[in-house]
Amino acid sequence: VEWWDFRRWSDPGEAPLVAGAFPEPFLHGFDGKRRPAVVRYTRAGLRPGALALARVVGAGSVAPAGKAVPREANVLLLTWGAPQFRLRYRAGHGTAGDPVELIVAGAAAALARDPHRYARVYSVP
Repeated sequence: VEWWDFRRWSDPGEAPLVAGAFPEPFLHGFDGKRRPAVVRYTRAGLRPGALALARVVGAGSVAPAGKAVPREANVLLLTWGAPQFRLRYRAGHGTAGDPVELIVAGAAAALARDPHRYARVYSVP
């Protein structure tokens, strides 16, 4: 996948991750290295969506949000609330290939059915 990003890169607060790349980096990783993936959810009612998305990203673990996550893992976190889809580095701004966290609210089932629904979109909403 090649992504031409025409944002202004002079703002150091801007994270170099884009929602529209999903299901990357979960599927193929970076530079030939795929990190383990885990899915966590904040409410019991979100478990079905968590299981569906775990199949999409090949997650080895699906559990409530309080369960520990390996340092090297990419994390998909399902939350309750207004629609949200935010991809960020797990530790600060990070660098290419570092572990990421994807926060999803209000769209888990739809995202599982169509993992590319946010293609070519920087952020949601």
